[in-house]
Amino acid sequence: MSRPKGSKNKPKIEFSRRNNSAVITVNLEKHIEGTPVNRNSSRGWIQWGKGNDYPQRLSDLYYNSVTNKSCIDFATTAIIGEGVDYDAMKAKQSDLVPNYQETWDNLIEKCAKDFVLLGGYAIQVIKNRDNKTYSFFHQPFGDVRCGERDEDGVITKYYISRDWTNTAKYQPLELPAFGFQEDSNLKSGQAYLYVFKDYSPDLDYYPVPSYISALKPIQTEIELERFDLRSVVNNFSASGILTLNRVDDEEERSMIIQNIKAMFTGSDNANSLIINFKNNDDEEPAQFVKIDKDAGNNVNLFEQCNDRVISKIIAAHKVSSKALIGYNAESAMLGGQGNVLNVAFNLYNTTVSRNLRNKLVNTFNKCLKMNGIDTEIILKPLSFNIVNASGDETVKTDENNVPNQSNNDTEKATESNGGNV
Repeated sequence: MSRPKGSKNKPKIEFSRRNNSAVITVNLEKHIEGTPVNRNSSRGWIQWGKGNDYPQRLSDLYYNSVTNKSCIDFATTAIIGEGVDYDAMKAKQSDLVPNYQETWDNLIEKCAKDFVLLGGYAIQVIKNRDNKTYSFFHQPFGDVRCGERDEDGVITKYYISRDWTNTAKYQPLELPAFGFQEDSNLKSGQAYLYVFKDYSPDLDYYPVPSYISALKPIQTEIELERFDLRSVVNNFSASGILTLNRVDDEEERSMIIQNIKAMFTGSDNANSLIINFKNNDDEEPAQFVKIDKDAGNNVNLFEQCNDRVISKIIAAHKVSSKALIGYNAESAMLGGQGNVLNVAFNLYNTTVSRNLRNKLVNTFNKCLKMNGIDTEIILKPLSFNIVNASGDETVKTDENNVPNQSNNDTEKATESNGGNV
């Protein structure tokens, strides 16, 4: 997979010379800001972040953090559940489509992912040629920038671009704002943009994700993962110090270092070295000093830090149990692992996903009404079939995610009570 657009700049590395020794100065890149900085642009749109790339930075955190990606994917799945329940709506899928390319399941899933990842979502609204019905298309929320507010404080236009860090190549397109006004007179074939965002205090134009407080822990987890990779590649720690005779020619020194690294370092050669050049010829001849390693040196020294980081990320996403995103359950519960998942998901569904689901569904119900369709979107929530240690189904959730006894339990109870329950 290619690296997402808007990637961070590489650290700047500067070299200097002191007493025949190489001194390397590394200027580390700045961390992502906690909240986006909105600045006016002379071109008409409001920047989202200092480099106008705040959504892309959040995407970087999504793709590179295991825990953060798992939480966002789980939140998206919890919102859309098992998809649109056409049976409950008493409608055919072929009769209810938002546009000629997608189904409502496709459109809702994309908007839900944007909503969780970025704090908002956008939909292009286009009046069809019949001048009566409308088509609705997903607009990636990270590509949207707000126009200036008018005298009444209303955003009347938006801009979209595939890459806001390169507007010379991907020139922004201006779209009129849409707000489901009853008296709207839309032009046929003209694209309008509806934008929904959660309220964010002190931010006028752009939202922040619900997990905003975990940005630093997310970045910490990414760096810990990079540390683990580098540890494996470099055999966890240096195995020794190699001191060589004095070499004044810089090009010759570089060639010697490259040759030694090629022979002795890397995971294939299972070794790593600290290379040092003598300052004068009067010192001891070339020598190798082995660094003793005990068993404890190869243990991941950051394990406890990583556990704290994971806990903070999960807490920011309001995920009630690590087991919901693939980690081992933190504690046992009567009924086994399945019951832990059931209770945890019920809590998450009640406190988080139900609210997000309603905000999405309310928008799409308005879309249906624009096309003269009276029915409303119904999303079928996730359900769990819980299996005990003996392999029998003991508890399952209904359409409201409420645990109920299964038929197996009812039959066993009936037998033990002489046929009476």
